[in-house]
Order: sequence, then structure tokens, then C-alpha cells
Amino acid sequence: MRDPGGLDLLALAQKVVLASPPHPACAQLGFKKPHIIVTIGLCAEMQANAREECTERQGSGHKKCFHLSTRKLVALLTEAMGLPISQTESQKTLQALVAVGVLEVVVKGKVGRATRFRFIWTPGPSPSQELPYWLK
Repeated sequence: MRDPGGLDLLALAQKVVLASPPHPACAQLGFKKPHIIVTIGLCAEMQANAREECTERQGSGHKKCFHLSTRKLVALLTEAMGLPISQTESQKTLQALVAVGVLEVVVKGKVGRATRFRFIWTPGPSPSQELPYWLK
């Protein structure tokens, strides 16, 4: 399974599953569910390996971003972890990671086109809002 830039996403997901400890964002934000921990690590790795320049929504700057659809996330997590999650849960996970400041949507996807994200989490104070129980 490859992204538009040719990156082997399944190998990346398997690397994240085997990584210890998980990405620091997981501990700081209180995430404990395996599929969320792997999603955060996967997005961080995809950002680190991003090749595509995406136009900033505001301003004229360009920064790297990555493509990820809910279907592709389901396939990656199912293959890498052996724990199938639903497309709805995948969508909720990505939306929640945007809401808590882990990801930023650069270009919203449409039918047949994945959303472009940027991994924006930086270490710092924990969010002021309590995470919903289903997200932890």
C-alpha cells in the first residue's frame, strides 16, 4: 500500500506498531487505545516522510503534507495491527486528532480523493478540554 509519493504505508504502520515507546503526543494527551496510538505514530511518520508541497490555507507559504483517507487508515490498521476498526471509527479518530491539535486539515478530501493533513502537534501544555471517554 503506497501513498501518492510512493511511500510504503504498510511498512510504516508496522514500524509504528513495533515502536516503543509510542509517540510523546499519546502520553501528553492521554491516549490509550491502540488504534489511536498507532494512528498518531503513523501520521507523525507520514509527515516526516512527506514529499508533497501543500499551499497554506492562509498566506503564501508552502509546507509539506500527506494524504490519508479513512478507508486507507482502516486498511492500514487492520493489516498492521490485526484489529479491524470501522470506517466510522477511523473518521472519528481523524476528526478528534484535528480537534485536539495533533493534525491540521490542509485540503479536505472529496469522493475518491483523500484529505491532505499536516501533523502539527508540538510538546507543551495539555489541552484545556477533557477528551471524550471513547477517544482515550
